[in-house]
Amino acid sequence: MLMLSSCAVMDKPVSGQNNGESIAAKVKEQSAQYFAQAILYDGKNNVAGKALFSQNAGKVIMHIDVILSEEGLRGMHLHEKGVCEGPDFTSAGGHWNPAGRGHGTENPMGPHHGDLPNIMTLKMGKTKKTIILDKAEKIEDFYDADGTSIVIHAGPDDMKTDPSGNSGPRIICGVIRPI
Repeated sequence: MLMLSSCAVMDKPVSGQNNGESIAAKVKEQSAQYFAQAILYDGKNNVAGKALFSQNAGKVIMHIDVILSEEGLRGMHLHEKGVCEGPDFTSAGGHWNPAGRGHGTENPMGPHHGDLPNIMTLKMGKTKKTIILDKAEKIEDFYDADGTSIVIHAGPDDMKTDPSGNSGPRIICGVIRPI
């Protein structure tokens, strides 16, 4: 398990390898009921995956399953508005940052609530990941007046550059909604 100051990550390999699967499965078992979801869309309004949210021991847990067109490392963030208008998803606003912190786990003024670890897609472009969102205590935190969204960027987040870790254009977006 990789611990970051804003979240913990448990990768679930898509190749069927066993490393990390038992941890992710254990977290999933402990938090079997999902309270929110985000259907993820690309800039052409095609479904690219989904994120499911559960809650356990005062932490929000995100289970994301996404397919991207190419393999690679991508920045991923929670954004301040629950709006995903393609093709560029600028409608999602900036990162979810209620405490007014700097961007990134390597930024002395950060991280902020919307900082998430990079997501790695493999050869077929598919990935599954479980992330414990340390900055979100309850799922209701996402349901303010203008909502919250998840955005995946074209490139990796460097974890220090404001405002988005130099991660490039927004390519995937989904609005977090109760289920």
